[in-house]
Amino acid sequence: MQRNFFARVAAVACLQFACSAFATAQPVALQRPSQLDVEESSGILYIADAGTSQILTYDPASQQLSLFASGPEYYTWLRHLRLEFADFPAASATDANENVFYADPDAKSVAVGHGGIPPQVLLANLPSSPYGIAFDQARSKLYVSFPDEHSVRAYDVNYTAGAHWPALSLQRTPIS
Repeated sequence: MQRNFFARVAAVACLQFACSAFATAQPVALQRPSQLDVEESSGILYIADAGTSQILTYDPASQQLSLFASGPEYYTWLRHLRLEFADFPAASATDANENVFYADPDAKSVAVGHGGIPPQVLLANLPSSPYGIAFDQARSKLYVSFPDEHSVRAYDVNYTAGAHWPALSLQRTPIS
């Protein structure tokens, strides 16, 4: 099974620091979810929680939230994944059609862009600032983290023939 970038970084960091929390199943809750990543083959969502300095996993099949790693491997992953640019969206994710989805915390919005075409806002006037974003290509799901709400929302991404942009619809209750 091919592991995604996030899982590889966390596994290497765990080996370096003798991580005892790696892949343990413990009751957990989101405090300040930030960066996100998806394991394409399984659909497992990895969530970096800035409030607890932990990496959590969410299994959409079982709807279980579990501790994946904490401590040094959390910081190793953030150093490799975090995007920090002034006046730039906090995070982005790309689908198979080369659409780039952007989480913009300042504008409290999620937009999509493609090539040289100006981005189109898909979600505007959100109640809090989105921060992390990940796209699950196999399941056409867009995950967006909302640290102030202590949650991650899953959106179904719908592609309509002839439409220039995909549409989003909230899948279910937020992951919290």
